[in-house]
Amino acid sequence: MALFPYLYVMETKEIQALFEENKRLLAEVKRLSAEKAELENAVSSLKSMMEWYRKKLFGKMSDKNLPLDPSALEPTLFDEQLSEEEQAALDAEVKSMEEQNAKVIEVKAHKREVRKPVYSNLPVIVTDIYPKGMKDNPDYVEIGVENTDRIAIRPAQMHIERIARHKFVLKSSLQVENPDRQAFEIAPLPEMIIPKGMASESLLADILINKYIYHLPFYRQILKYKELGVVLSDATINDWTGCHFRISLSPRIT
Repeated sequence: MALFPYLYVMETKEIQALFEENKRLLAEVKRLSAEKAELENAVSSLKSMMEWYRKKLFGKMSDKNLPLDPSALEPTLFDEQLSEEEQAALDAEVKSMEEQNAKVIEVKAHKREVRKPVYSNLPVIVTDIYPKGMKDNPDYVEIGVENTDRIAIRPAQMHIERIARHKFVLKSSLQVENPDRQAFEIAPLPEMIIPKGMASESLLADILINKYIYHLPFYRQILKYKELGVVLSDATINDWTGCHFRISLSPRIT
């Protein structure tokens, strides 16, 4: 009968030992799992570093090829502790790379020069356009104007320059009182390039500028003037030009 209690005691100890062994093995499994996870992270980090250095040495290096995880750039191959200065320098470098990685890559397009204004000191003619039914509408208040500028040209227009010289005559009563007084008065005719000619200074200047500055032949100028309502002949323009040169080049008598 004494044998059975002994066997019971032996079985209880073995069971207790098995529980302890199981507990130890579970702790070992947990430790190994944590170590495995740590090693996997280290391997992933090393792979990212190797990929980055391979692109740095053998491929095109740009901001878009930097590792997404900045920690991958840290030197994890050694377990040596970095000094504070080295750690600060490393953190600054990682921060700089992270900022560069966050920037949008600028695609350099064709650089175009800023267009300079092609006009200056030109008169402005404003054409006001109001929405339908809005002008002087008491229900609405005008808040501003949207301007759109365009360059326009008014075609050349020829006109008659009429010089009206007004004439005056002395009253009869005054003529009787003072017979020596000038009875008739009229303003003198202004000095002209071609005396008593019908070509004004502006027309002669236009003809000469078109001819000798813009190299426009006389026959083309005749066509242009005809479109503007003035019919001129070759002989007329030649006479005006020759007369102008003769007067301009003639010696001045002082």
